[in-house]
Amino acid sequence: MSASADLESDDWVARGCTNGVPMGQDLPAMPAGALGPTIMVWAMKDTQSRNLDRIQIVKGWYQDGQPREQIYTVVWSDRR
Repeated sequence: MSASADLESDDWVARGCTNGVPMGQDLPAMPAGALGPTIMVWAMKDTQSRNLDRIQIVKGWYQDGQPREQIYTVVWSDRR
């Protein structure tokens, strides 16, 4: 099933849990010619805390034995 079909289904959370990779785990190798992974993001604020300011995806990897990271901002609050 396609990622867009997963997102449009009534049980998209269950599909993400069943077919996805939990936060912090390694993604499986992509097939040759693939454009990259599809990332589903769902966030909720703690009722006892302040509002969320932003949602970010952090990609970490090793290159030449050195740790690297790239941060992707998915959404910011207040239309920044």
